[in-house]
Amino acid sequence: MRRAKMSNAQIWLFCGGTILFFLAIFAVGFHFAALSADTVEAAAIPQPVEAFAQPINLGAPYGKVSVSHLMQYCIANPPRQTGQAGSKPAAPVSNFGGC
Repeated sequence: MRRAKMSNAQIWLFCGGTILFFLAIFAVGFHFAALSADTVEAAAIPQPVEAFAQPINLGAPYGKVSVSHLMQYCIANPPRQTGQAGSKPAAPVSNFGGC
């Protein structure tokens, strides 16, 4: 059974039609997915910790924890610093064992 060959014009028409079809889908989808200007503007303004009334779910071992409690924990237990401030961590020692 022989397959019909597509001409160059048919190939270009198929590719162009496919691109236009998906561009139309993206244009319509973007309208539904885009945030409003008010939401974007509100997200750019930093909020105080007290503004976050809803607790954050940290998973099974911890459950729901308030943002203010997380901030207090981070202040009381800062991350460990390796080396001195502003210095790069030491490179790992690599010993060549020979052949």
